[in-house]
Amino acid sequence: MSRIEADRTQSEFNMAVAWLNRLNYWFYVCDEHSHNLDVFNWFQTLMILFRELSTEIDKTKYKEHKTSARVLFQTVNKHVAEKNRKGVAGISPDLYWELHDFEEFLRIEMDKSGLLKKAKEDAAKALQG
Repeated sequence: MSRIEADRTQSEFNMAVAWLNRLNYWFYVCDEHSHNLDVFNWFQTLMILFRELSTEIDKTKYKEHKTSARVLFQTVNKHVAEKNRKGVAGISPDLYWELHDFEEFLRIEMDKSGLLKKAKEDAAKALQG
């Protein structure tokens, strides 16, 4: 390992804060799309979050949910095609709950990985190490 690589692993600077800000933003966007029952954008935002959290999810669970997401993608596309053909803006309860469950899974995984709640009572102590 070169000195640069060794220094990089020991660096005080990383993308953690920027990454958490990005996660927070995408969960906010996800909430807006789910509130508006915007199926296509809700799903697309969930996929962004799925990719962002992929490093925090157990590999077996990740593979299972990746397969489920592919099936859900087909369901979302059918819904969008139906909406465009008929001009109906509703969402089936089954599709709603599939999206809801996928989002809930992502939030649970975020919590399990320690990204949702602070680890120490006093934030100043957390910065001291």
